[in-house]
Amino acid sequence: MPSPQHTGPRRLGDYIKFFLKKNGLDTTVKVLGVGRAWEEAVGDARLVAHTRPGTVRSGILKIVVDAPVVMQELNFRRRELAKKVAELAPTSGVRDLRFVIGSIG
Repeated sequence: MPSPQHTGPRRLGDYIKFFLKKNGLDTTVKVLGVGRAWEEAVGDARLVAHTRPGTVRSGILKIVVDAPVVMQELNFRRRELAKKVAELAPTSGVRDLRFVIGSIG
């Protein structure tokens, strides 16, 4: 929470950020912000259809991938994709990507 010593008016956004972080919801908000950025960064709807952005923790966006061959292709482009996502969604804090095999449905 913003410092209690500060007596002037505060921005509502500061309280919302505090509430989200305190309740573990801040990563969910970040993920919602990177969904479109992820799709645009990949640029290929066929590849995007096999992925689902997960959580952002410590600057790493976890991407769930449903096929090993897709995961391999995305791993080749990992740095490029991470940079593009960071540019398209600068408030997300994404610095890197981590791909994991799983169900996207």
